[in-house]
Amino acid sequence: MLRKEFGVISFEFDSGGPSRIECWVPYVSPAGVMSNWQPDNEKASMEAAVEEKRELDSMFYLQNKAPKWDEAHGGHVLNFQVIAVCRGRELIYFVNTILIT
Repeated sequence: MLRKEFGVISFEFDSGGPSRIECWVPYVSPAGVMSNWQPDNEKASMEAAVEEKRELDSMFYLQNKAPKWDEAHGGHVLNFQVIAVCRGRELIYFVNTILIT
């Protein structure tokens, strides 16, 4: 039985500030049907497709919103406008760059 892939996550640590997280997940149609990723070898995997920049139109790309340094709070903050201003590195807020341009 072949495994089914549900996504690829890339994490890049930055000791001087917020880390970078990127995520690719299979596209889901308006009818709720997910793109099928069931590779029979490593070259057909989602990770290989992302590295080779192929078939990206069948995936959603998400990345964390980078917090900004705020002297008043003494740390990195994410501003959610009306919702809240949150402090801390543990908070991850993903932005779908395909839909928000």
